[in-house]
Amino acid sequence: MRIGLKFAAMLLAGSAAALMQGAWGQEFPSKVIRVVVPNPIGSTADVVARLIVPEMSRVLGQPMVIEPKPGGDQRIGAEYVAKQVPADGHTVAVIAIANLASIPALVKNPGFDPLRDLTPVTTLVAGRIYLGSPLQSPWKNFGEMVAYAKANPGKLNYGSTAVSTRLRIEAILQDRELNVVYIPYPTTGAEEQGLYQGHIQLMITSDRMVSQRDRVLALAVSGRERSPRFPDVPTYLELGLPPVPGAEYSLNVPAGTPKAAFDKLYAAVSRALQQPELKAQMTKLAFEIVNDTPEAAARNLAEQAKLVADVVQRLGLRPQ
Repeated sequence: MRIGLKFAAMLLAGSAAALMQGAWGQEFPSKVIRVVVPNPIGSTADVVARLIVPEMSRVLGQPMVIEPKPGGDQRIGAEYVAKQVPADGHTVAVIAIANLASIPALVKNPGFDPLRDLTPVTTLVAGRIYLGSPLQSPWKNFGEMVAYAKANPGKLNYGSTAVSTRLRIEAILQDRELNVVYIPYPTTGAEEQGLYQGHIQLMITSDRMVSQRDRVLALAVSGRERSPRFPDVPTYLELGLPPVPGAEYSLNVPAGTPKAAFDKLYAAVSRALQQPELKAQMTKLAFEIVNDTPEAAARNLAEQAKLVADVVQRLGLRPQ
């Protein structure tokens, strides 16, 4: 009788453990996954999220709802995910890496640490960014532009509509010790007209503008390899410049997210990014799939933050 009771108890204990283990294994995802985009509806980050989410949702077996939380140049949405939600994997963010990397150097009290409190799962996609000049400029390549700028200090202008693009150009100018005057613009359209009309001689631009080869001269491009669309344009790295980042977007989660949930998110987003239909859609938007490892994505964020910090220090800017 004692043996029978003992055996029954062992069976019950084993069954309970098995059930508990099964419950833990199925714990994530157990409900709707919220995808916070710290930008307005229709923004590039929003579009990227909406293209990736359906396949991720299918793989994870749970609905995924996109929640735009714009404001503060991404800070509001980023801080929300970093500090105001449970770190259980059920809230993630799709973020422009350049904006996130700029926060430590430019924001006095952001309320969170972008490098520690928002863990990158992967870099999703990257759009090429070019250093553009008017076609009628007295130079035909980057080297000739540098020589002209050195011979004419303070006589060239560059434009920008955002801090992130300004810092990219400043990284280039500081590397070559060039004195070029900064001209702020309220909109991209106004900045482009400034370039066409010769009011500015340098700006950061995209594939769309560079494709106007009768108006714009591309001097350099982001990426480790040349763009297939414009193979005659050298990369910043080829020119010996700092690793000027492209328009990159990442998937991030709150620090402390359990490894099981983190790994499932990484597997799901990797699966989504491998889909031929998604690749084709991203190509139409002039984006290239990245899908690096979490470790590589974290290094990328840290490197961009250091680049920004160095440029900001040399400019003498103070966090606001």
